[in-house]
Amino acid sequence: IPEQMAAGAALVAQQQHAAASGNYGLVHGALLCLQGWLRMSADAASSCRMSPGQLAASYPSLLSCLFSLLGATAAEAVTAERLECLACEILCEVLGPGTYGEDAQQEHTAVDAAMAALLSLRDVALTPGPAGAGVARCVAA
Repeated sequence: IPEQMAAGAALVAQQQHAAASGNYGLVHGALLCLQGWLRMSADAASSCRMSPGQLAASYPSLLSCLFSLLGATAAEAVTAERLECLACEILCEVLGPGTYGEDAQQEHTAVDAAMAALLSLRDVALTPGPAGAGVARCVAA
């Protein structure tokens, strides 16, 4: 079931951006489930149950979906900000210290993809106004 939560969060996030359907409550709920699942570390010592490389290998689109949510838009600015903050928290937990696995190549590939995603947000982060400021805060974290 935890694997289904992760896959579901990725799918909901992809559909949200593709269809612009306005189901932000559903995306928010999926992100909360994903965050809870990731925090259930098997060894109780690390902050995340999977390394970035393991997560990218198991759910190839998940990290890119999380990064895309940093530029989320909504009819209500508060809703977009909540999604950005939650996606940012999850990314910080996944990419934070002590979360890396033993497969150096797998981890390197995942971190390279994360860096490319961050760089793709440069123009959005430099946009004047609240949306740009929100993305800039998340990228800085």
